[in-house]
Amino acid sequence: MNGLDRALARPPTWRAIVILAIAIRVMFVIAPFDVLHPVDAHVLGQLVLHGDVPYRDFGLEYPPGSILAMLLPGLAPAWLAPSVLALQAVACEVIVWWALGDDASRRRFLLLSTLAFPVLSGGFDAVSMAALAVSTGLLTKGDDRGWWVAAFGATVKVFPGIAWGWMPRWGRTGVAALAVTIAILLAPMALGEGRDVYVNYHADRGVQQESIAGSATHLRERVTGGEAEVAYRFRAQEIVGAERWGTISLVVFGALAVAIAVRVRVRPVATDPWVVALALLLVVLCGSKVLSPQFVVMAVPLAARAGPRWSLAYLPIVALTIGAFINDSKGTAFMDVVLLRNLLLAAFTLVAAAIVLWAPAADDARPAASATVA
Repeated sequence: MNGLDRALARPPTWRAIVILAIAIRVMFVIAPFDVLHPVDAHVLGQLVLHGDVPYRDFGLEYPPGSILAMLLPGLAPAWLAPSVLALQAVACEVIVWWALGDDASRRRFLLLSTLAFPVLSGGFDAVSMAALAVSTGLLTKGDDRGWWVAAFGATVKVFPGIAWGWMPRWGRTGVAALAVTIAILLAPMALGEGRDVYVNYHADRGVQQESIAGSATHLRERVTGGEAEVAYRFRAQEIVGAERWGTISLVVFGALAVAIAVRVRVRPVATDPWVVALALLLVVLCGSKVLSPQFVVMAVPLAARAGPRWSLAYLPIVALTIGAFINDSKGTAFMDVVLLRNLLLAAFTLVAAAIVLWAPAADDARPAASATVA
């Protein structure tokens, strides 16, 4: 048993973590950290409940499935809606707990997710996090229902769609689920136009301050004695003039994502499928020009199930993410912390990708459930 697992299995340590977990969740259910601002889930939920159609009657910067996560906040009174959103995140964490399947992984998850809960409390990214965990768990067992879970998750936020990248064989169910997912994701294009449609909205966005490309631009300015110019656009802080680094990041990590997908399909790997899924998810995140704090948290269940060493290595990444984003100054000190986080995240991602790409071939093309999580 790894040192982290031994520590978490000790009754005094575990009791302390459980108490902290409960306290953090109570605190942030009462006063959630609003990561959606200025988007109001209650208002959007109310619009849909009153018959308005997203993209046609009002703009929505998220994929169409996201509106489902806003229905419960829409049903609640406006003053209670943020807490309903946070309780929804807790419910998703319970689903992840079930999906992980073994006590060691669940302990690691509770440790990491307790640290991460503040940024989950005010949004709906926990839905995608749960979809990632459940779909990965089902698909590693050969259960084709995992494709439909991944499909649902991808219509909320696209990241659960990595299932089609790390699974070597799709079968009829996988192909059907992919076709349905693409149809749902493209449907808004027929309902609205311009930035009211999430596809156009994200295509027009610049490089977010917190992205890998944003940190590269910040580092360049620090080295040359300058200061990166930041502008509030598209409801986020964007770094002006970072397009070059955004393109480099997209090309480098995009190539890595394609390499992983091709590798597992042409010559399936013997590596734990949870590690493969984790590597592909992080490669996609690193290549994105938008890297919100809750995106980093989506990888927590995969890291927890991949094993204690992965969890321990991911712990400082989560800690730095929370430490940076609880402080909303967005100034130079903030960017320095994000830079450190992104250096660790990029290193973690490259190591995970290298392990997958250089792994020996598996005897069976379909990944099997892991016997161990060491």
